Amino acid sequence: MLELSKEEKALVVSYIYARCGIDLKTKEYLVASKVGLECFKRHISSFQEFWLKLSGHDAEAAALQQCLIDILTTSYSYFYREEDHFEILTDLLAQGKLPVQGQQMLQGWCAGCAGGQEPYTLAMSLMAAVQAGKLHTAYRITASDVSSKAIAQAKKGHYAMSDYVRLPEPWRKAYCFVVQGGCEIRKAIRDKVIFHQENLLQPQVTEACYDFIFCRNVLIYFDKDSSRKLLGVLRHTLHPGGYLFLGHTEIFNDLPGFQYLAPAVYQKVRDVDDI
Repeated sequence: MLELSKEEKALVVSYIYARCGIDLKTKEYLVASKVGLECFKRHISSFQEFWLKLSGHDAEAAALQQCLIDILTTSYSYFYREEDHFEILTDLLAQGKLPVQGQQMLQGWCAGCAGGQEPYTLAMSLMAAVQAGKLHTAYRITASDVSSKAIAQAKKGHYAMSDYVRLPEPWRKAYCFVVQGGCEIRKAIRDKVIFHQENLLQPQVTEACYDFIFCRNVLIYFDKDSSRKLLGVLRHTLHPGGYLFLGHTEIFNDLPGFQYLAPAVYQKVRDVDDI
């Protein structure tokens, strides 16, 4: 299998950083292993050949560029992860603490949605609140990830049984059904989520339109500069009064434009210049 030199590994790391803002400097061994395996699969015999194909402008180059992003970006998640956040959001909304009063449709964004477990969990929690009479507003969730492979998996809504059992039993019965080899998300839940592939640092939405954003366990893969840019994107696309949920390892003591509500939960209080 193709082995990469230190300089070649650094080139790939720099490429991913420039494309996605993800810092892989401490994961050069992983980079070398995955690039080497992909070259073997594609019968590419040298790094020079790989880099030439990657640098092209045709359909083959575009496919290889996306493949490189897919294999080198993390798409790990699971259902009902950090479950207190779902309870906090539904409680806030049930109390009528909506960012925009009188709106007909709540809009949420799962930024860095991996295989779809998080947005589907979010859709289930809001559906449960609606069915319990706690929430009286329709909702839609946009979910995006830089990995096209992860998005394709998420759209299928098919998961292993080890994923399925993480959900609360009432949700498993109401919102999923068991199939051979795992489970599938019911159409009523799938219809609440719109998936698309995008670079979080270059979002398709460029104005405030979301009432809540889940961007959890994503910033840990970015360096300080990219994290600052991403936080600016999240703040800019969130309505004043909207809620931002980060991962429990991503707590900030001072987040410009936000006030702290609970561990890794913030509310936008004002617009500020990009930090």
